[in-house]
Amino acid sequence: MRKHVLLLTTTAAILTCGIIAASAQAPGTPIPGGPMMQHQDQDRHHGGMMGHGMMGHSVMMRIIFGLMDANGDGKLSLEEFQAAQERIFKAMDADHDGTVTLEEMEAFMHGH
Repeated sequence: MRKHVLLLTTTAAILTCGIIAASAQAPGTPIPGGPMMQHQDQDRHHGGMMGHGMMGHSVMMRIIFGLMDANGDGKLSLEEFQAAQERIFKAMDADHDGTVTLEEMEAFMHGH
């Protein structure tokens, strides 16, 4: 269960970073992962966590938000966001050396 919570939190962090990056782009600039990529993503994931499967995007985001909103005030503070990132980092750091390798990240994302 803990790995699922961390995976959902990781997904939230990645999605948040993508939204921030997309909003910083100039108007009219194609957004990576935009409509064309979303169609490819749906084909690749077959309605999985990132597709339009049983759990809709909005529901998934509400769950992730609720997990990150430690004090339940309906807002994420920088501290709450950083705490979630720290938990994810520590969970990925399989050998506890204070760094995360690509292999550790891939293993974490695949549930190993």
